[in-house]
Amino acid sequence: LSYKQFRVLSETWKKAKQFNLQYTMTAIAWQESDFGRYVINLSDPSCGVFHVMPSTVTKNKWKQSRLCERLIKDFDFSFAVALQRFKFFYNYWKSKGYS
Repeated sequence: LSYKQFRVLSETWKKAKQFNLQYTMTAIAWQESDFGRYVINLSDPSCGVFHVMPSTVTKNKWKQSRLCERLIKDFDFSFAVALQRFKFFYNYWKSKGYS
C-alpha cells in the first residue's frame, strides 16, 4: 500500500470503529476504490473512496456533479454519505427478512 492508501485505510478504520463497522467500511473502501487509488468510475458512475452513486442521493444532475466532486475531495463527507447509504440498505434488506 502507498502512504495515501494506508492513510485512507487508517482513517476509515478509526471513523467506522465508533459504529462497530470497521471491517465493513474498510472492506468497502478496499473493494470499491483500492483505498482511494481509483476514486471515480465512469461506467457506474460512482465516485469517492466508497464509490457512492450520486444518483442515489439526488436526481438533480448539477447537484450530482457537485456531490461527486465533494465525495472525491472531502474524505469525512464521503465517509458520512457512505455510512448513511450503508445504513439505509442494511435496514431495507433487514426489513425484507434478510440478516
